[in-house]
Amino acid sequence: MTYKDLSEKAKEHHKAYNKIWDAKNIDKCRAYRKKWRINNLKKHAEIQKRYRLNNPDRIKAQEIARYYVKMDDHCGICKSTENLEKHHWRYDQPKLIATLCRECHGIQHQRGKQ
Repeated sequence: MTYKDLSEKAKEHHKAYNKIWDAKNIDKCRAYRKKWRINNLKKHAEIQKRYRLNNPDRIKAQEIARYYVKMDDHCGICKSTENLEKHHWRYDQPKLIATLCRECHGIQHQRGKQ
């Protein structure tokens, strides 16, 4: 039996289980993705190219943030000073950026999907 043969309920259960497993095994997931990228350079480049074509506003905002916006020295939500990242609240306003720790950044993206 393949994944395609599963019922929708089984697929949802499978996705939920994987999400929990991924959260508990972040380092393993990162190592796997890194190894996959190294072993699939051509496919990875194609995926990146497709992403850039489909998301020009995001790419433009990320470029502006990379070169023109200075990060704060702490997270804007929890005040942590570890694992800081830039977060765009709106891609149509590329200079509207917050400094968030990795955990708060992930939470904001999850809230955006709901």
